[in-house]
Amino acid sequence: MGFPVSLIEQKILPHVTKDNLRMDLMDTVRDLALRQKFKCQWSNMSNDEILKDAGLWGKNYLSGEEGYNFACVLLFGKDEAIREFCPDYITNAIYHGKTSEQLQISTNLIETYDILMDFIVRHTSDKICFINYSEASLRDILAKAVISNMIVHRDYASVYPARVLIDEDWLRVENGCIPIDRGKIGDYIFSPYANNLLILQFFMNIGRADNIGMGIKNLYKYTPIYSDGGNPEVMKDSVFRVSIPLRKEAKAIQ
Repeated sequence: MGFPVSLIEQKILPHVTKDNLRMDLMDTVRDLALRQKFKCQWSNMSNDEILKDAGLWGKNYLSGEEGYNFACVLLFGKDEAIREFCPDYITNAIYHGKTSEQLQISTNLIETYDILMDFIVRHTSDKICFINYSEASLRDILAKAVISNMIVHRDYASVYPARVLIDEDWLRVENGCIPIDRGKIGDYIFSPYANNLLILQFFMNIGRADNIGMGIKNLYKYTPIYSDGGNPEVMKDSVFRVSIPLRKEAKAIQ
């Protein structure tokens, strides 16, 4: 399309109505917002108030158009509405190990997150550690980091499908990207920015994304613990790639 991603997510779609949206997901959104430590006010809002507060209903002051925007369709759209406005939107989840499984996901981002989390849980082992004196799943921390990063920073105008690839040694995630800079991203040597700010803020309010940059920092912090010494690889270009070794020996056979 030729626009920065941040402009695409804000694009008003004046002919979209509630009939095109999964309003049944609103109760899930309220419940997730209520669980947050710093509780989001959405738990006490109406459906329309949530959408407006999240910036998913807006007005183009140049054209005078107002209505639901592209980010709203990605987050709440029925599958047929998403296909209409974003025909290249596909996420592939592929596992090749002792067995094989492949999923092709083209539903809303709220449910896509759940599907991908469940996929990673089924095909990777877990390791528990104590964080701030409480038990925590390292697998869930790493899975949240890579899935939320893919969802909130993906270039939704790109024909390149997002992918979650798992084998016995690696968890890899890749998605189309509009990079400001290119190359390997290190632990602290990177300048985080939001490709899709509305989607990022929405996911932060329901506890499915952290502050900008924290996901990458968590990858570098917790991957060595999870994989007994292995380190993640993060590369940014027109395709953003994250590779997490599932065991230390994976580095020698990649």
